[in-house]
Amino acid sequence: MDLNHLLIWFVCISCIANLIRGLQHYRSAGGWVIISASILLFTLALWLRHPQTAGYISGVAWALLIVLPLISFRRTQMLAAQYRFQAATRWAYLGRLFHPFDGWGLYPPYLRALALAQAGHADAKDHFQRLKNTTSGLGQAAYCNLFRVEGDWQGLRHWIEKDITLKKLSRYPRLISFYLQALGETQALTEMIAALEHLQALLQKAGPTDWNLCRLIVFAYCGEPAMVSHLLQGTTKTTRDRRFWLATAYMAAGKTGVAQADIDQILESGDLLYFQTLRTRKNIAGLAKNLSHHSHSLLQQWRPELGTSPRPVTAPSMLNQSPISLLFIALNLVAFGLELQQGGSTNPETLYNLGALVPEVVIAGAWWRLLTSTFLHFGWMHLLFNMLGLAILGPFVERQLGWLRYGLMYLAAGVGSMLTLTILATQGFSETKFALGASGAVMGIIGAEAAILILLWRRKPSRLVTQRLRRVGLIVALQTFFDLTTPQISFIGHMSGLILGFIVGMMLQFSREP
Repeated sequence: MDLNHLLIWFVCISCIANLIRGLQHYRSAGGWVIISASILLFTLALWLRHPQTAGYISGVAWALLIVLPLISFRRTQMLAAQYRFQAATRWAYLGRLFHPFDGWGLYPPYLRALALAQAGHADAKDHFQRLKNTTSGLGQAAYCNLFRVEGDWQGLRHWIEKDITLKKLSRYPRLISFYLQALGETQALTEMIAALEHLQALLQKAGPTDWNLCRLIVFAYCGEPAMVSHLLQGTTKTTRDRRFWLATAYMAAGKTGVAQADIDQILESGDLLYFQTLRTRKNIAGLAKNLSHHSHSLLQQWRPELGTSPRPVTAPSMLNQSPISLLFIALNLVAFGLELQQGGSTNPETLYNLGALVPEVVIAGAWWRLLTSTFLHFGWMHLLFNMLGLAILGPFVERQLGWLRYGLMYLAAGVGSMLTLTILATQGFSETKFALGASGAVMGIIGAEAAILILLWRRKPSRLVTQRLRRVGLIVALQTFFDLTTPQISFIGHMSGLILGFIVGMMLQFSREP
């Protein structure tokens, strides 16, 4: 198995996965479908004509047209969610350079307009004005922001109710939070709560991020700063945005003096996204007292438990916040360094001396090899791909299980897969003579993720959990195909790690549920 072969496999699998996802959402991802199909056909043509270099050439095309834009867009969305619009604009321009499709052509100028408004530049209005005439969702968001920087919430409310209508608002999820804020600013709390009730199922299906944001807006205008503060813990909003919503909640609660310091700081910044709203805001104190019994019961129903974390279970998990995943990566790197020092990472004698798995030797009493073999790798490619899998897949499972349970699951899957290979080999059911690598443990992480997602879906079905489960299923299917078509790959080791990870992950996660 060489690098050229691996690159062909990864390019093809990536393109197929993109095609499957893109065809499900063709209207918003048609460009990805075309690019993925083109790279897939290009790779197959190269493989037929020049098999020795097909992987290298297609790998470059894949990196430029798929990997780089995806990294840029993910970074753009993360920065935009943090209200860091200036930095997000730079990443958006980079992404658009390699993927100017699927509406991304308008995204950089939209973010630039937000950055200008945030910095207090009056010409931000001109940028929003130019974008509002486009028919895309970004054009509608730009029109909403035009009302926002002018502080014309009555105009925004009138536009949505007349041109969009509440019945059709579910088709435009970008506008829901704008509309709820417009109702709050125009003191229409009963209508605001009724709108959220009408759109609740849609927001919950879309995911916890949108649902928490809309609940935050409603609780702010109903004068509940404790609820707002709690919901803000699960967001990546900037300090200025947090100050705005907390100040709004305190003002609605009749505690303007508590909110005044935050209001003054926002006004001094000149941020047009908030300036006119705060400067022209009418008295919103005590409006929640006039709500009906039904509205109060809905607020009680939407109230989060203060003892629980508002962070959604499907939110991205970061490697730098996953100490056990980092520890396992470090141990694998240290072991690889020992391989290089002792004679080379592809030297069988060196690997044997450091603890590679040899079934007959393990049965003879060297049981410690079941553990040491999971930290050794044959060559840098073997190490690289396993560590990438650990870095990408590990943080989510670690956050869900907790560091101790996650560490136990990882070791159980890794050691268990090596034990399975040993038993089957010594009983004549496998031809394994020599084995090493963290692949069984990494497959265990995939199995544990599947178990966690199944339990989460059983507790509360959601579209995001279903999507993650489908992704896990796709990974398993593609890994199985790769194992069965590639020599020197242990299908038994991978599948046993997957199954053990699923079983142990199910037990450990189930024990954590109330």
